[in-house]
Amino acid sequence: MPVDNPTDQYKPITFWGYTIGPDRPIAVDCSTTYYPTWDDSVPIGTTYSTDTTLSQAGETAYYFEYTTVLPEECWQDVTSGQNYLVAFVRMRDVLTGEEHEHFRVQGYQCLAFEYFSGTGPISAYETCRSEGGNSDRWLSLQTPDPGS
Repeated sequence: MPVDNPTDQYKPITFWGYTIGPDRPIAVDCSTTYYPTWDDSVPIGTTYSTDTTLSQAGETAYYFEYTTVLPEECWQDVTSGQNYLVAFVRMRDVLTGEEHEHFRVQGYQCLAFEYFSGTGPISAYETCRSEGGNSDRWLSLQTPDPGS
């Protein structure tokens, strides 16, 4: 779920990813604290996976997308005067409770290597997320602080 940082906190942000089946409900939450936990998450909305697929090696993953302006309570000024706000967002499968992981650069390199080596999309995801440091459950965003 790669996402570009918004130019300000009031701009829509599009989140996207893949899941294991069509029409699966995907919940979108944000954290109200700098160190996100289950207890401080705020529901933003729900989207559903589509019939658009990524298939290979007998495995199929289904695309989902969600566009929203993050609520004010999602943005935090934790930068000690560095003039930007941060927000933490996660996606999770409503049916299983499993959180979708956001890959870092090395994680995308791993995914590309696995996929273009012939590995199915689900196996590539499992392989790359199990390698330490490749992914996070919370996606971190930042934007300039309009109040600074």
